[in-house]
Amino acid sequence: MMYIFYLDGVPLPVTPSKVKTKIRNKNKTVDLVNGSELNLLKLPGLTEIEFNALLPLHRYPFSIYRGQHFQSPKYYLDLLEGLKTRRKAFEFYIMRVNDLATTDAFNTSMPVTLEEYSFTEDANDGGDITVTISLKQYNAQGTKTITVNENGEICTSEESARDGERQKPTLYTVQEGDTLWEIAQNYYGDGERWSEIYANNKYILETAAIAAGNRDAFGGLMIIPGTVIEL
Repeated sequence: MMYIFYLDGVPLPVTPSKVKTKIRNKNKTVDLVNGSELNLLKLPGLTEIEFNALLPLHRYPFSIYRGQHFQSPKYYLDLLEGLKTRRKAFEFYIMRVNDLATTDAFNTSMPVTLEEYSFTEDANDGGDITVTISLKQYNAQGTKTITVNENGEICTSEESARDGERQKPTLYTVQEGDTLWEIAQNYYGDGERWSEIYANNKYILETAAIAAGNRDAFGGLMIIPGTVIEL
């Protein structure tokens, strides 16, 4: 099983080894006059998520970077600070890859807010930083604008975008006979963008190729059917 965590569309360089998800409820127990208890069932509360993530000061072979461009811990700390101070929700997404394939039922996608984060530095770790992140599910609220004419009739009704709504990564499962050029042509209308797909999915494509018994993915020329990539 392989995981990739995304915060506001940005993959974490090293996937956390575990994540704690707390599913809360708001049920209330009341005491009745006869001495018995009654459980009042209410709608569930907001889900809480917590995990630790490693932010490497140096690039490791197992690190994942968008476009394969190394980013220092400061890049991710700035990202977290921005998510905390801008007072807007964002998309939290976990892609789970099992046997080089994925099933939507096993992925996590929800709008969240960054409730708290802290980080620890240890000289013995060579400058790497470990950050603890706490997220809380966000219930998006939208507004509707209605235009009424002089006769009191509704002319137009437009609903605004909800906070925290962000398009999650588009996932594609490689089929037998596919090439990155054909995938780029079908999805972007430009086969020359195959190199972008390879750069953004290099870790997954190379891992799949090696798992299939090949030396490597030969720069994206060899892609394994069943591999799930992000577009």
